[in-house]
Amino acid sequence: MILEKQRVKWLFAEYVSISSREKNILDERCKKLLQENNKKVGEGVTEKLYSVRCLLVHSMYIMSDYSHELLEDINKAFLDVIMDILLTFKTTKE
Repeated sequence: MILEKQRVKWLFAEYVSISSREKNILDERCKKLLQENNKKVGEGVTEKLYSVRCLLVHSMYIMSDYSHELLEDINKAFLDVIMDILLTFKTTKE
């Protein structure tokens, strides 16, 4: 069974074309939230995005108000990335 984390990596690397600017913004915002919550900050946007997902699943209700504000920033950045994903998704690898 393929792990969810690996599917996110494949999506970003092989099935869509996301602007570097949008990826960098999302990457920085995820990093800031992870650091605020003393979580491991992985390499690359996909690792960080997956770590944010895990933080939300396991600790959302104990996050600070500031963390919730950071999460709003991530949501805004992720919407831009989602638009790129929807507009460029292809069903075969390049």
